[in-house]
Amino acid sequence: MSQTDYQEIIVAKTPGDRTTMHVLYGMHTVAPFTLWTLSVIALIGHYVKRADEQDVLYLAHHNYMIRTVWWTMLWLLVSSPLWALLFLRGRSPGPWSAPGISTVACAAGCASTTIGSPSKSPAMSHSDPNCIFCKIVEGKIPSRKVYEDDEILAFHDIHPWAPVHFLLIPKQHIVSMAHVEAGHGPMMGRLMSLVPRLAQQEGCRPYPEGGFRLVCNTGDDGGQEVRHLHFHVIGGPRPWLKG
Repeated sequence: MSQTDYQEIIVAKTPGDRTTMHVLYGMHTVAPFTLWTLSVIALIGHYVKRADEQDVLYLAHHNYMIRTVWWTMLWLLVSSPLWALLFLRGRSPGPWSAPGISTVACAAGCASTTIGSPSKSPAMSHSDPNCIFCKIVEGKIPSRKVYEDDEILAFHDIHPWAPVHFLLIPKQHIVSMAHVEAGHGPMMGRLMSLVPRLAQQEGCRPYPEGGFRLVCNTGDDGGQEVRHLHFHVIGGPRPWLKG
């Protein structure tokens, strides 16, 4: 039957016909929010109703929505690899992660020092030119120092979670706690012995009424963000901003 033949047909539509069309339009509209189920049901409904339809206007509506469903399915099929990229971007640290060292980072070199970024530096070396903490040790990036000697540096976190929040790092570039070896024992022992003294020096109350929190994030699952061994010392009167 041609378009001219359709135009010559005059059919009185009932309220039921209009209601059916409204329902199909509604299903057509909400189909993207209910994935494929309503879309398939609406498509079948359009085919069934179109088979007996004689009104040219309603027939045009059915044809339009059938074409729209098929073109939408084709677009989703073609673009599916792009959508997959939104959900397969790799792991991110868990929401429970202890404080991330991104709070210490500044614009220079931050991207190259995160755990998710490639690193060419060995597990242990005197210095890594791409490490933000090595740049702080060398004075290339300013910091508010709490303590410094030949092997250890302590400095304030620029976005503290509590009244007292500073970091302790070895000046030697050690990637993480997982890379500490027996030869680091003397330095690590001195670093640990500095924690309670520096914590009280910066305002933490004495044990047991006071105290502090010592955090060392290690690896992706541990929430580590900078490839340089570091310890957060967090304390002071509660409530804290975090932690």
